[in-house]
Amino acid sequence: MKLNTPISRYTFLFLLPAVFLLCLFSSSKPVANELSKDDLIKLYKEYYLSSDIDSINWNGSIDNCKAGTLSEDILTKAENRVNFFRLVNGLTKITFNKDFNTRAQSAALLCLANNKLNHHPPKTWKCYSAEGAEGALHSNLGFNDFKHFPAASFISGFIQDHGEDNSACGHRKWILYSKAKEMGYGASNKTEALYVTGIDQHAKIINKFIAYPWNGYVPVNLIFPKWSFSIPEHHKVDFLHCKIAITDESGKKYHHKLLQQEKNVLDHTLVWEIPELYTPEETEKLENNLKKKGFVGKTITVTITNVMVHGELKNFYYQVKIIEV
Repeated sequence: MKLNTPISRYTFLFLLPAVFLLCLFSSSKPVANELSKDDLIKLYKEYYLSSDIDSINWNGSIDNCKAGTLSEDILTKAENRVNFFRLVNGLTKITFNKDFNTRAQSAALLCLANNKLNHHPPKTWKCYSAEGAEGALHSNLGFNDFKHFPAASFISGFIQDHGEDNSACGHRKWILYSKAKEMGYGASNKTEALYVTGIDQHAKIINKFIAYPWNGYVPVNLIFPKWSFSIPEHHKVDFLHCKIAITDESGKKYHHKLLQQEKNVLDHTLVWEIPELYTPEETEKLENNLKKKGFVGKTITVTITNVMVHGELKNFYYQVKIIEV
């Protein structure tokens, strides 16, 4: 499970005439970076499935306050998993920074030794160190439970952002941040830390938006209760009067519950849930029953209208094509 976000910075369509809808969709086509089904499956196998692990062999020690180290294999898999989620959105790949890895590793020790997640750990904490505190301040922090919640362990849990405390999907926002350049990873057998604040202020950003689940083909197992839509932060954005419409290929309309609309906090972001996809009980137990419910093969269309971007009203449209890999 995940709590909070780095540095504690994280504390909607009416029925329209057919002619207007045609104009709307012709000017708001899905983003060009949509991968073909074959390319998506290839990327999924090379970056996501190949980075699957079922445990962390930690060589540190709480008794000796030894942070330990991770194998190059684990670090490579963590980096690949982060990059999978970025690449499917047309974002640039990140690389791991050795210093960031070290700080994240110390932060993972801090959380393990005290059985708590805190971006501002007090000096009274067992195994406290300036390095660990710095790592905790700049990292996504979480608990790993490969036995009971394997789908929410090892990076993917940060994308899932389970729990009411994560209504802004802050961990996801950091991983999919348009200006992200370098990160670092550390973990124990029960905790993990993803150092996320290595950014490039001069990054060339071509994305009109960043969505999760993303535009295009999406494996059913990677569709989580919280859906999000972001516009890169260098734009001046106002979501105040925007509206979200969600439909499938049959024309069925899906209700949504808006959880968050944030601007000027990393990339400008909307977060919502779709009750027809996940019941409260399924959400709480981290159960994905979308295949049983017949969602494999469906295309969910998201249309977001009346978004103010640089003083002009903009409309956005993308499709989530649910598949099984």
